[in-house]
Parts: sequence; C-alpha cells; structure tokens
Amino acid sequence: MGRKKTIDRDRVLDVAELLVSQKGAASLTFDSIAQAAGISKGGVQSCFASKEILIESLLMRWIAQYESRISELRADQATPMSAVEAHIANTFGEDELAGARTAALLAALLQSPHHLGGIIGWYEKRIQEIERIPVEARGRALLGFLATEGFFFLKNFGLVNTGSLDAGDIARDIFELLAGPKRDSENGKHRAAASVRRKAEG
Repeated sequence: MGRKKTIDRDRVLDVAELLVSQKGAASLTFDSIAQAAGISKGGVQSCFASKEILIESLLMRWIAQYESRISELRADQATPMSAVEAHIANTFGEDELAGARTAALLAALLQSPHHLGGIIGWYEKRIQEIERIPVEARGRALLGFLATEGFFFLKNFGLVNTGSLDAGDIARDIFELLAGPKRDSENGKHRAAASVRRKAEG
C-alpha cells in the first residue's frame, strides 16, 4: 500500500498568489487552484478547509514576509521613522510581479468584511508607528507614507499610466520630504533610502 501523497502547503499558496495576480480575485477558487497546481480539489481542501482560511493564510504569509523585509531594511535602526523609511524603500523596491501580487491579494481581501479587518489592523499599526515620531517630523512622515501608498495603489490597480513616471525620482522626493529642510549628518543617508535608490535606479 503506497504512502499518501503529501501536499506542499506553501506551494499551494504560491499557486494561489500567482493565479490571483494574473487573473484577479474572482479566479481564486479551489477548482482553479487545483488545476494550476496539478493536484486534486481535495488536495487543496486538505490544506485549507475553506476559501476564507486560504485567503487568511495568504494574508498571514504576506504580513510575515513584509515584516521580514522591513527588519532587514531597518538593520540596527529601531526608531519609528526608520519603520516609515523602510516601508517606503520596500514599496518602491518591489518588482512588478510582487506589486501585482500584493494588489491582487488586497482586492481579494476587500471582498470580505472579515478579512478587511486584517488590512485595517495592518494600517492602524503603521499609523501608530508614525504617531510615535517626534511632532516636528510626524507630519512629514505621514505625508510620505500616504504618498507611497497612493503611488502603490494607482500603479498596481492600473488607475493611472505610470510608465512616464520615474519611480526613482518619486522615491527621492519622498525621502527628501521626510528629511525636512535640514538634514543632519546622522540621518543624512539612511540605509532604507540607499536601498530604494539602488533598486529604483538599477
């Protein structure tokens, strides 16, 4: 008697992410995932009992990956401002496919009030971090964060043609906004800023 085939849960999530980024949130069904993954529908259900659990798993994995990237970009910087700078660097440093996958996942989450709460909570955490920034820089940090999110949504939801826009220039403008009218030597070149410049211009 042969051993029961083990389904790779992470591979199923990979397929689901790719599927939703290519065909939209409506394509996220067990049948379509099973076909794309080359397994049975029952195999998908053995990993995720419902579509809601699948979407929640996608969200939890995305959050974990995001936190890992932010920690890497912040390095030894533990200030609230460094979290904002790392978020901006991460957003502008994403490749086209990663941005499309994130946008598609958000579109899927927006269809469910239950999962929408997870996104609201994620944004609340970002705002709470900004509120910990000293008052003289807090407004600039908030504007920089909102500008970054605006660029992300406009670009990845196809709301504007960003082909003529230079992402590197936009990123530099945002970092200059965060730095304020006077940039001292300690904060002159944060690692997150250097990272986004390399990625945006490379």
